[in-house]
Amino acid sequence: MKNKNAKPREAACGSPVLSIDVGEDIDCVAAGTASGTVHLFSADEDLDEGQGRLRRLAEWTPRKDVPARSVVIAPFPVSLCGISSEENDSDDRDYDNEEDFAWSLVSGGNDGCLHAVPLSIDC
Repeated sequence: MKNKNAKPREAACGSPVLSIDVGEDIDCVAAGTASGTVHLFSADEDLDEGQGRLRRLAEWTPRKDVPARSVVIAPFPVSLCGISSEENDSDDRDYDNEEDFAWSLVSGGNDGCLHAVPLSIDC
């Protein structure tokens, strides 16, 4: 079903886009490119740069000249992210709550490696 209020938006990545992921929970779009660069954009229409352009939040190059063949915005439970506090030691945490996750950007390329970087995003 087509949303009549939706307006097309675009973002330039400077290289062919090989993979995208939409992080609906944090209003972000990640794009992996043939040059190896991963771009992170805001999907929040309130932060739109106007005239149909997505606002760039970050640019990351996991490994220069290695195409980013896949990219994902991944929520990892806080207890798995090396954040130490007594609260995180509990086995009965409710991982359905966004506050219990640390978001990361993960990319895979034809170098046979996964690359990850944590995101600093207020969601």
